[in-house]
Amino acid sequence: MGAIQEIFTEYVRMRENGLDTKEALRALRIYVEGLPSAQKDELAQHLRAWERGSRAAETETEPQQAPTIKPLRPRTNAKKSFDEVETQMTPAASFVSCPNCGAKNQVSEVFCYSCGHMLENLQGVNDTRHFAAATNELYSADYFSMDSILRLSVRDSNEMFELRPQLRNHELVLGRSTSNSPMSPDVDLTSTGAAEAGVSRLHVAVRYEPQDSALQIYDLGSANGTFVNGQRLHPREVRILRNGDQLRLGKLVIYVSYHHPGEELILG
Repeated sequence: MGAIQEIFTEYVRMRENGLDTKEALRALRIYVEGLPSAQKDELAQHLRAWERGSRAAETETEPQQAPTIKPLRPRTNAKKSFDEVETQMTPAASFVSCPNCGAKNQVSEVFCYSCGHMLENLQGVNDTRHFAAATNELYSADYFSMDSILRLSVRDSNEMFELRPQLRNHELVLGRSTSNSPMSPDVDLTSTGAAEAGVSRLHVAVRYEPQDSALQIYDLGSANGTFVNGQRLHPREVRILRNGDQLRLGKLVIYVSYHHPGEELILG
Protein backbone atom coordinates (compact mmCIF):
# COMPACT_ATOMS: atom_id res chain seq x y z
CA MET A 1 0.00 0.00 0.00
CA GLY A 2 1.42 3.37 -1.03
CA ALA A 3 1.90 6.36 1.24
CA ILE A 4 -1.04 8.29 -0.24
CA GLN A 5 -3.40 5.35 0.19
CA GLU A 6 -2.28 4.77 3.79
CA ILE A 7 -2.72 8.41 4.78
CA PHE A 8 -6.08 8.54 3.02
CA THR A 9 -7.24 5.36 4.76
CA GLU A 10 -6.21 6.67 8.19
CA TYR A 11 -7.95 9.98 7.51
CA VAL A 12 -11.21 8.24 6.58
CA ARG A 13 -10.99 5.99 9.65
CA MET A 14 -10.55 8.98 11.93
CA ARG A 15 -13.41 10.89 10.32
CA GLU A 16 -15.80 7.94 10.40
CA ASN A 17 -14.96 7.31 14.06
CA GLY A 18 -15.87 10.81 15.17
CA LEU A 19 -12.88 13.13 14.66
CA ASP A 20 -13.58 16.40 12.94
CA THR A 21 -11.66 17.43 9.84
CA LYS A 22 -9.28 19.73 11.66
CA GLU A 23 -8.14 17.18 14.24
CA ALA A 24 -7.72 14.42 11.65
CA LEU A 25 -5.61 16.63 9.39
CA ARG A 26 -3.56 17.86 12.33
CA ALA A 27 -2.78 14.32 13.48
CA LEU A 28 -1.68 13.31 9.97
CA ARG A 29 0.20 16.50 9.20
CA ILE A 30 3.68 15.13 9.92
CA TYR A 31 3.14 12.27 7.45
CA VAL A 32 1.74 14.59 4.77
CA GLU A 33 4.66 16.99 5.10
CA GLY A 34 7.05 14.21 4.05
CA LEU A 35 5.32 13.70 0.70
CA PRO A 36 6.59 15.24 -2.56
CA SER A 37 4.56 18.22 -3.76
CA ALA A 38 2.82 16.24 -6.51
CA GLN A 39 1.67 13.59 -4.03
CA LYS A 40 0.46 16.24 -1.58
CA ASP A 41 -1.69 17.72 -4.33
CA GLU A 42 -3.03 14.28 -5.29
CA LEU A 43 -3.87 13.51 -1.66
CA ALA A 44 -5.63 16.87 -1.31
CA GLN A 45 -7.83 16.01 -4.30
CA HIS A 46 -8.82 12.66 -2.78
CA LEU A 47 -9.62 14.23 0.59
CA ARG A 48 -11.85 16.85 -1.03
CA ALA A 49 -13.59 14.19 -3.11
CA TRP A 50 -14.21 12.00 -0.05
CA GLU A 51 -15.57 14.91 1.99
CA ARG A 52 -17.97 15.82 -0.81
CA GLY A 53 -19.13 12.21 -1.07
CA SER A 54 -19.44 11.88 2.70
CA ARG A 55 -21.63 14.96 2.98
CA ALA A 56 -23.82 13.72 0.13
CA ALA A 57 -24.31 10.36 1.87
CA GLU A 58 -24.97 11.64 5.41
CA THR A 59 -28.53 10.33 5.42
CA GLU A 60 -27.59 6.81 4.32
CA THR A 61 -27.36 4.08 6.99
CA GLU A 62 -25.89 1.18 5.00
CA PRO A 63 -22.32 0.21 6.00
CA GLN A 64 -19.62 1.48 3.68
CA GLN A 65 -16.82 -0.58 2.20
CA ALA A 66 -13.21 0.11 3.10
CA PRO A 67 -12.11 3.36 1.45
CA THR A 68 -10.20 3.01 -1.80
CA ILE A 69 -8.60 5.75 -3.82
CA LYS A 70 -9.97 5.92 -7.34
CA PRO A 71 -8.11 7.54 -10.27
CA LEU A 72 -9.00 11.18 -10.62
CA ARG A 73 -9.67 12.93 -13.88
CA PRO A 74 -7.21 15.67 -14.88
CA ARG A 75 -8.34 19.06 -13.68
CA THR A 76 -8.41 22.20 -15.71
CA ASN A 77 -8.58 24.61 -12.78
CA ALA A 78 -5.58 25.79 -10.77
CA LYS A 79 -4.12 23.31 -8.31
CA LYS A 80 -4.85 23.64 -4.62
CA SER A 81 -2.28 22.57 -2.08
CA PHE A 82 -2.91 20.32 0.90
CA ASP A 83 -2.68 23.39 3.13
CA GLU A 84 -5.39 25.17 1.16
CA VAL A 85 -7.62 22.10 1.41
CA GLU A 86 -7.12 22.07 5.18
CA THR A 87 -8.12 25.73 5.36
CA GLN A 88 -11.20 25.20 3.19
CA MET A 89 -12.42 22.18 5.15
CA THR A 90 -12.31 23.91 8.54
CA PRO A 91 -14.85 26.41 9.92
CA ALA A 92 -14.32 30.14 9.52
CA ALA A 93 -11.95 31.57 12.10
CA SER A 94 -9.74 34.52 12.88
CA PHE A 95 -6.69 34.95 10.69
CA VAL A 96 -3.04 35.70 11.39
CA SER A 97 -0.29 36.83 9.03
CA CYS A 98 2.64 34.52 8.39
CA PRO A 99 5.85 36.20 9.69
CA ASN A 100 7.77 34.76 6.74
CA CYS A 101 5.64 35.57 3.67
CA GLY A 102 2.70 37.61 5.01
CA ALA A 103 -0.02 35.20 3.84
CA LYS A 104 -3.21 35.13 5.90
CA ASN A 105 -3.70 31.89 7.84
CA GLN A 106 -6.34 30.73 10.28
CA VAL A 107 -5.23 31.44 13.82
CA SER A 108 -5.35 27.72 14.65
CA GLU A 109 -2.96 26.74 11.83
CA VAL A 110 0.45 25.25 12.56
CA PHE A 111 2.06 25.80 9.14
CA CYS A 112 1.56 28.62 6.65
CA TYR A 113 -0.49 27.36 3.70
CA SER A 114 1.58 29.50 1.31
CA CYS A 115 5.23 28.95 2.30
CA GLY A 116 5.10 26.18 4.92
CA HIS A 117 6.65 28.35 7.64
CA MET A 118 5.80 27.21 11.19
CA LEU A 119 3.35 29.65 12.76
CA GLU A 120 3.37 28.36 16.32
CA ASN A 121 6.12 29.72 18.56
CA LEU A 122 7.12 26.43 20.15
CA GLN A 123 10.38 26.09 21.98
CA GLY A 124 12.95 23.82 20.37
CA VAL A 125 15.35 21.33 21.89
CA ASN A 126 18.33 23.66 21.54
CA ASP A 127 16.59 26.85 22.67
CA THR A 128 17.62 28.46 25.93
CA ARG A 129 15.21 27.35 28.66
CA HIS A 130 14.73 28.49 32.25
CA PHE A 131 13.92 25.84 34.82
CA ALA A 132 10.93 26.58 37.03
CA ALA A 133 11.49 27.04 40.72
CA ALA A 134 11.13 23.70 42.52
CA THR A 135 8.53 23.93 45.28
CA ASN A 136 6.15 21.44 46.86
CA GLU A 137 3.16 23.43 45.58
CA LEU A 138 4.46 23.39 42.02
CA TYR A 139 4.13 19.66 41.37
CA SER A 140 0.37 19.18 41.28
CA ALA A 141 -1.07 16.15 39.46
CA ASP A 142 -1.76 18.10 36.27
CA TYR A 143 1.33 20.35 36.27
CA PHE A 144 3.70 19.72 33.34
CA SER A 145 6.29 22.38 32.53
CA MET A 146 8.73 22.87 29.67
CA ASP A 147 11.25 20.96 31.80
CA SER A 148 9.10 17.98 32.76
CA ILE A 149 9.38 14.41 31.48
CA LEU A 150 6.43 12.16 30.67
CA ARG A 151 6.99 8.53 31.63
CA LEU A 152 4.78 5.80 30.18
CA SER A 153 5.18 2.34 31.74
CA VAL A 154 3.43 -0.58 30.05
CA ARG A 155 1.86 -3.11 32.43
CA ASP A 156 3.23 -6.67 32.31
CA SER A 157 6.19 -5.40 30.29
CA ASN A 158 9.65 -3.99 30.89
CA GLU A 159 8.94 -1.23 28.40
CA MET A 160 9.03 2.37 29.65
CA PHE A 161 9.04 5.45 27.43
CA GLU A 162 10.43 8.81 28.57
CA LEU A 163 9.04 11.63 26.46
CA ARG A 164 8.97 15.41 26.17
CA PRO A 165 5.85 16.31 24.19
CA GLN A 166 6.45 20.00 24.90
CA LEU A 167 9.52 20.03 22.64
CA ARG A 168 7.70 18.80 19.56
CA ASN A 169 6.02 20.87 16.88
CA HIS A 170 3.21 18.35 16.50
CA GLU A 171 1.13 16.04 18.67
CA LEU A 172 2.82 12.97 20.12
CA VAL A 173 1.04 9.97 18.58
CA LEU A 174 0.91 6.58 20.31
CA GLY A 175 0.15 3.47 18.29
CA ARG A 176 1.80 0.54 16.56
CA SER A 177 3.74 0.13 13.36
CA THR A 178 3.12 -2.37 10.58
CA SER A 179 5.57 -3.96 8.20
CA ASN A 180 6.46 -2.03 5.04
CA SER A 181 4.39 0.95 6.15
CA PRO A 182 5.62 4.55 5.66
CA MET A 183 3.51 5.64 8.63
CA SER A 184 4.88 5.04 12.11
CA PRO A 185 3.64 6.53 15.39
CA ASP A 186 5.94 8.64 17.55
CA VAL A 187 5.64 6.04 20.31
CA ASP A 188 5.64 2.57 18.77
CA LEU A 189 4.02 0.07 21.13
CA THR A 190 4.41 -2.93 18.81
CA SER A 191 6.96 -4.67 21.04
CA THR A 192 4.52 -4.62 23.98
CA GLY A 193 1.93 -6.81 22.27
CA ALA A 194 -0.04 -3.85 20.99
CA ALA A 195 -1.49 -5.67 18.00
CA GLU A 196 -2.93 -8.45 20.16
CA ALA A 197 -4.27 -5.85 22.61
CA GLY A 198 -6.20 -4.05 19.88
CA VAL A 199 -4.07 -0.90 19.59
CA SER A 200 -4.64 1.01 16.36
CA ARG A 201 -1.77 2.17 14.18
CA LEU A 202 -2.48 5.79 15.12
CA HIS A 203 -4.41 5.33 18.35
CA VAL A 204 -4.17 8.40 20.58
CA ALA A 205 -2.48 11.81 20.57
CA VAL A 206 -0.88 13.79 23.39
CA ARG A 207 -0.19 17.50 23.08
CA TYR A 208 1.27 20.13 25.37
CA GLU A 209 -0.76 23.16 26.40
CA PRO A 210 1.78 25.81 27.52
CA GLN A 211 -0.81 28.26 28.86
CA ASP A 212 -2.04 25.72 31.40
CA SER A 213 1.28 23.82 31.81
CA ALA A 214 -0.62 20.61 31.16
CA LEU A 215 -0.81 17.67 28.77
CA GLN A 216 -3.96 17.03 26.75
CA ILE A 217 -4.96 13.66 25.30
CA TYR A 218 -7.53 12.69 22.71
CA ASP A 219 -8.44 9.54 20.80
CA LEU A 220 -7.69 9.36 17.07
CA GLY A 221 -10.76 7.37 16.13
CA SER A 222 -9.28 4.10 17.35
CA ALA A 223 -11.21 0.88 16.78
CA ASN A 224 -11.06 -0.31 20.41
CA GLY A 225 -11.09 2.98 22.27
CA THR A 226 -8.93 4.95 24.69
CA PHE A 227 -9.67 4.91 28.43
CA VAL A 228 -8.34 7.21 31.17
CA ASN A 229 -8.82 5.74 34.65
CA GLY A 230 -11.50 3.44 33.25
CA GLN A 231 -13.48 6.17 31.50
CA ARG A 232 -13.67 5.99 27.72
CA LEU A 233 -12.78 9.09 25.73
CA HIS A 234 -15.62 10.07 23.42
CA PRO A 235 -14.97 11.29 19.87
CA ARG A 236 -13.60 14.86 19.92
CA GLU A 237 -13.22 14.76 23.70
CA VAL A 238 -10.00 16.31 25.00
CA ARG A 239 -8.92 15.25 28.49
CA ILE A 240 -6.11 16.45 30.75
CA LEU A 241 -3.53 13.68 31.25
CA ARG A 242 -2.40 13.75 34.89
CA ASN A 243 0.43 12.28 36.91
CA GLY A 244 -0.72 8.89 38.23
CA ASP A 245 -3.37 8.28 35.57
CA GLN A 246 -3.95 4.82 34.13
CA LEU A 247 -4.19 4.91 30.36
CA ARG A 248 -5.69 1.98 28.43
CA LEU A 249 -5.47 1.62 24.66
CA GLY A 250 -7.75 -1.23 23.70
CA LYS A 251 -6.58 -3.80 26.26
CA LEU A 252 -3.06 -2.39 26.69
CA VAL A 253 -2.64 -0.73 30.10
CA ILE A 254 -0.10 2.09 30.52
CA TYR A 255 0.79 3.87 33.76
CA VAL A 256 1.42 7.60 33.51
CA SER A 257 3.92 9.46 35.68
CA TYR A 258 5.66 12.83 35.54
CA HIS A 259 9.26 13.60 36.42
CA HIS A 260 10.26 17.18 37.26
CA PRO A 261 13.97 18.14 37.35
CA GLY A 262 14.90 19.19 40.84
CA GLU A 263 12.06 17.43 42.68
CA GLU A 264 14.51 14.93 44.19
CA LEU A 265 16.09 17.81 46.10
CA ILE A 266 12.74 18.61 47.69
CA LEU A 267 11.26 15.16 48.20
CA GLY A 268 14.50 13.29 48.95
